[in-house]
Amino acid sequence: MKRFFVSAGFILCAAVSAFAIDADAQQTLVTRDTFGRPNAWDLAMDPTLMGDFEVHVSARRLLLQADELRCGRSNGSKSSVDEAMCDNVFARATLLLTKAISKGGKDPRLQFDLGEVLQQEDRNEDA
Repeated sequence: MKRFFVSAGFILCAAVSAFAIDADAQQTLVTRDTFGRPNAWDLAMDPTLMGDFEVHVSARRLLLQADELRCGRSNGSKSSVDEAMCDNVFARATLLLTKAISKGGKDPRLQFDLGEVLQQEDRNEDA
């Protein structure tokens, strides 16, 4: 009988501690659907999450465009037009991401996207 009460006490403590997440941690626990979009419940709590997701998607599209232009670390010999296009793509992506992060974007993918842009731009010290 004593073992029963001890084990029930441990289970009760574990259950209480599992539900005792502070409010800040609850706001950072963002669930997403299979495509990475915030779900309806998270959008109801924080409508800015959809804007962060759209910035992330735009940045990934710019990185794909840079990949199609073969921009980045191993660009080899390129014409000045190609280099100007690459610089334009990286500048747009950097501006888009830094603006979103400075406005308080909560999606951590924005930081990773910015790091990837800076790394492909050979600005490793800034990444």
